[in-house]
Amino acid sequence: MRGTLKVCLVLLAIALATGTMLFYAKTRLDPPRAMAESRAHVDQVRNSIERIGQAYGVEKIRERFFACRHLIAFLDDNRLLTTEESDTLKAQMISRYIPVFADWCQRCFQAPTWYADDLRQMRSEIKSVRSVRRSDKSSIVPKGSRRGERLDSVAAILDRYDSARNLVRKGSGVAYESLEKSEDRISRAKAYQRDPILRNNVALVNALDSVPYWLEQAHYDQLEKWVANMANCTYMEEEEYEEQHNRVMGRLDDYEENAYATYGRSHSVRSLRSRMENYKDEYNAKRSSFSISIGGVDFRF
Repeated sequence: MRGTLKVCLVLLAIALATGTMLFYAKTRLDPPRAMAESRAHVDQVRNSIERIGQAYGVEKIRERFFACRHLIAFLDDNRLLTTEESDTLKAQMISRYIPVFADWCQRCFQAPTWYADDLRQMRSEIKSVRSVRRSDKSSIVPKGSRRGERLDSVAAILDRYDSARNLVRKGSGVAYESLEKSEDRISRAKAYQRDPILRNNVALVNALDSVPYWLEQAHYDQLEKWVANMANCTYMEEEEYEEQHNRVMGRLDDYEENAYATYGRSHSVRSLRSRMENYKDEYNAKRSSFSISIGGVDFRF
């Protein structure tokens, strides 16, 4: 009985030892095929990521970025990557792409001429990069993140450029509102001209130079309209007419005193003052022609 028990124990020990050796050989010396394939896929993506950093020129950079992104998406869809592998590779891809993309943007910003196609491409790329998300749908590059710092910098430059362009576009057709608002627009135009990046854009700087000119012209054009409107005030009573006349004359005084200091140039308002006096003489003559005196009392019709 004891001999039989010993034989069973020995056989059991041999079986356990053999099973352990086979398991070790299968999982360590010869790992599962799925694990080996997964590693191969990860290496394939990493090689694709590395190629992004070797690209030069926006088209090649963009082409390799999208190729890498679609490769990860394909492997994800076919469940050839784990969630952790997928998220890690996406983050590595973005971290590799942003410096290359930002370097290209800086080269564009350093040039004296900025091309509309390049700027559109930048906006498109920023939108595309920010659309890359982890498996839990959270953003890989949220605004303000350390990984996206250079991306945010490019976006901020584009925002300032758009604001400067809007100031120029509005300046060329703006209606005069007040000296204070004109001063504010001119101050902003000068700030954009001093911007360390925007000042490289020769066309933009020259356009911003014209902002005071357009604002001064808008101011003078408005004065002309106010003066011309006095020709239509003959229906007013004398007191009302005097108030309107004095109001417009005050605006001429204000322009004459402040225009040059505000805009760096000004028109002479001598002809406008002369027209104001002519309109007043015409008003008085018209009023006199419709009045009669009875018993020392003037009656106006």
